[in-house]
Amino acid sequence: MHWLIQLAAESYPSSGDWAGINLPPGAGDQWMLVANLAGIDQATLAQRIARHYQLKIAQLGQVTPDAMAILPAKLSRRLGVLPLEINTDELIVAVSDPQDSEIEKQLRFATGRKVIRRLATPEDIDTYSTLLEARMRGEASTDAAPMLHLDNAEIDRTVGKDAPVVRLVRTLIRRAIEMRASDIHIHPFVGGGVVRFRIDGVLRRITTLPKGTLTTIIRFLKSNGGMDPSNSLVPQDGRASLSLEGRDYDLRISTLPTHGGEGVVLRVLDQSGAYSLERIRFSAATRQVLQRATNSANGLFLVTGPTGSGKSTTLYAMLAAINKVSTRIITVEEPVEYRMNGVTQIDVNSKAGLTFGTALRSILRQDPDVLLIGEIRDQETAGIAVNAALTGHLVFSTLHTMDALRTIPRLTELGVSPGVLADTLIGVMSQRLMRQLCSNCRLPASEPLRPLERLFRDLTNEAPAFRATGCSVCGYTGYFGRIPIAEVIEMQDPIRNVMQSGHATIDDITRALPDHWTSIYAYAAQHIISGQTTPEEAQANLGTTFWHALEAKFHRKGNVQQTLSLNKRRDGDQDNTALIVSKNPALRSEVDTLLRAAGITPATSEDTGKAAKIIDDTPTLQYLVLDLVTDASDSRQLLREYRVAFASSGLPVVIIANRDDAALLKLLKEAGAPDPIFPPLRSEDLIARIDAITLR
Repeated sequence: MHWLIQLAAESYPSSGDWAGINLPPGAGDQWMLVANLAGIDQATLAQRIARHYQLKIAQLGQVTPDAMAILPAKLSRRLGVLPLEINTDELIVAVSDPQDSEIEKQLRFATGRKVIRRLATPEDIDTYSTLLEARMRGEASTDAAPMLHLDNAEIDRTVGKDAPVVRLVRTLIRRAIEMRASDIHIHPFVGGGVVRFRIDGVLRRITTLPKGTLTTIIRFLKSNGGMDPSNSLVPQDGRASLSLEGRDYDLRISTLPTHGGEGVVLRVLDQSGAYSLERIRFSAATRQVLQRATNSANGLFLVTGPTGSGKSTTLYAMLAAINKVSTRIITVEEPVEYRMNGVTQIDVNSKAGLTFGTALRSILRQDPDVLLIGEIRDQETAGIAVNAALTGHLVFSTLHTMDALRTIPRLTELGVSPGVLADTLIGVMSQRLMRQLCSNCRLPASEPLRPLERLFRDLTNEAPAFRATGCSVCGYTGYFGRIPIAEVIEMQDPIRNVMQSGHATIDDITRALPDHWTSIYAYAAQHIISGQTTPEEAQANLGTTFWHALEAKFHRKGNVQQTLSLNKRRDGDQDNTALIVSKNPALRSEVDTLLRAAGITPATSEDTGKAAKIIDDTPTLQYLVLDLVTDASDSRQLLREYRVAFASSGLPVVIIANRDDAALLKLLKEAGAPDPIFPPLRSEDLIARIDAITLR
């Protein structure tokens, strides 16, 4: 068994069948896959590995030039190491494979020095190696294409004689399109630059750049995006177009001055897409409501949700359904994202005086049938939209609210009359985009369930069907593509009657909804049960409100706060350690097992003297677990000993006591100590006590 799999199986036994996992060849993909399966990040995995092999974590920001100069860059790359520090007898290097003895032999032969290893993630080693190599060659270099680690076949051969920066930018854009990225982020990073792609809503690091290359790329993009390349002190916006393999793309370009230099974000917009409600994969019930809305003669229909939730795509799909020669459609957007034949599209330009308000007032004199307003953001826009709907136009727009229910009170806050709103509003939809499990590598969510999987089952009485793993198809993320979830409020008489009262609350509107109405949280739960996504992804999109909504819907209680706290410990980059102090080896072993299952790293000591040294030497120590059962003959004396030894540490304490020792329990209460837990020990009692002392 590969060392990484073996360590993961020992540290995270409840995360699945580790013996059946086939690791990919690259160290970076191996770490990503194992961290994903264990439900942690790579920094936490590095801390686990370092502790297991008794290594220190590499301080990559302290690399000395002499250390870089002693090893050829090709050798460092081939071995996957980063020289950190050198002296007469020793070479300190960062490694990601602590078991590869061949690396140590080759380094010792190449340098004639004793090799001391530090641990770092493959991604960090690659990042700092690239930056340091660039600095040694000179930051002014602009020919950074060889540093991108991209296949040369991806470079457009028709621009072979172009400047290096042109080849580099085209390579990045081509790579982004091939990887289905919606945005390209290029910005300053640890003395140079970094390129990241947003894929399925999540940023992924692609490569690093020397500082000079970063500056050159941004100037090139600004020159070709209609911006001022000489001005780096103010934010600028621009756009460019390109054609790739028969498809047309627009690039929305935005620059921003930051500490360390300018950053740029490119939004990649595929102009060749065909819009259709059937292709968006809404539920059948949601699609029927949207189709009824597009068939309305007049009225106002709103789509809400955060940035990047697919609102524009939904609205364009609705417009496509009614885009006919006999229908005049005008849109007002800031900016126009997608071009649609047969539709008049207006780009708001506030600097030139063309605001939403001025554009809309003029548009209504152009005799439109259908209006699309990019966003209702103020009282003026809200008033014009409602008046347009009231005077016979069909109006679509977006609004920033957390869910559909809050949209109606929000519009009244913007000055819309409740009575007028009740007459004009057709419906409101709130939507999100959740990552979809990769069908190539997803695995059944078998026992033992992960904390969020178990919480989902406790609340819904249904276990998730699958969980994320990772493969080459999905880039070892476990997810490929996104699916929409939505809730739709379609205006019906009970809701209109409530609205016309003039003081409708969210609770009033909720009670007026039909019995079959399904919330966005319930739709997310349905996708989890059907195996399309995971509880982790639902929480990432909907927040902890998702769990409380499930409690209310299914009328079941779960340990929501406790589970979320436990999962935070598993996912966080802070390595939590608890020290168990007990003279009883069996009890130490029992508590050790319970803590490991909770994602907490245990340390043990049989006496207070050794425990005090562990406290001094362990900066990640978070809790003390003290045994007052083992030495029941004089537990009060032992309590005094604990207080003398540990009171100055300031660490929260979990006490294990004897339920029958009334005198000790009274003493603990008088001393203001936290409530103890009693044998036989249960995992949920121990975690609940830890949560109680850390969350208060």
